[in-house]
Amino acid sequence: MPGVPLNNVQNSQLNPLVLGVYTQFALDMRTGFVEGGFTYVPQIVSMGPRLAKGHLGCSAVIESHVNLLIATVRRRRVGRGV
Repeated sequence: MPGVPLNNVQNSQLNPLVLGVYTQFALDMRTGFVEGGFTYVPQIVSMGPRLAKGHLGCSAVIESHVNLLIATVRRRRVGRGV
């Protein structure tokens, strides 16, 4: 998940009062749907330098978890990536 609103955080953890909302979101991320006669299945899509142009790697989302603890991201080297 890209971000969590500040009011949903309590002491570096998800506020237990909003846990149900994030649990439902995680379940929705695994649920396919039909639109316009096409069936859509949630997938993680990647593109790497080793793949031929125009080809994508993908994998169906089959499992999701919600953790109360919110992690942080640190930079490994200043100015390089996240």
